[in-house]
Amino acid sequence: MFDAAASMSSRQLTSVAYYTRIALEHWFTSEEFRKYPLFAGTSAELSSEEQEIVCRWLAEIEQRENRPIDQLDRETILRYTGELSGMALRRAEAERGPIDPERAQRLLEELRRAVPLPSELRKAG
Repeated sequence: MFDAAASMSSRQLTSVAYYTRIALEHWFTSEEFRKYPLFAGTSAELSSEEQEIVCRWLAEIEQRENRPIDQLDRETILRYTGELSGMALRRAEAERGPIDPERAQRLLEELRRAVPLPSELRKAG
């Protein structure tokens, strides 16, 4: 699972893993992710290639679990979000050395504030 990660740069993996995690946390299926792209029209918008990888990863999870993302239980979502976060963290540590946990927490909070909630995206669509 998540085979494309091996060929990604650390930056790209972090971005794709983060957006996949956000999609999972808000029970976005790949179709919803395409319909309501996060950060559309901003400098933080995913490239079309990265968006397709996120959608492919969401579809892989649905296939593996044999049900749509929006029908997964919270424990399953947490398992996958943990796997995605761990994968990105291991790559970053391998390439850059240990990460300062306080800085990582600050950056994560900034990203969370910047990502619109799915309910806001659905109203706009």
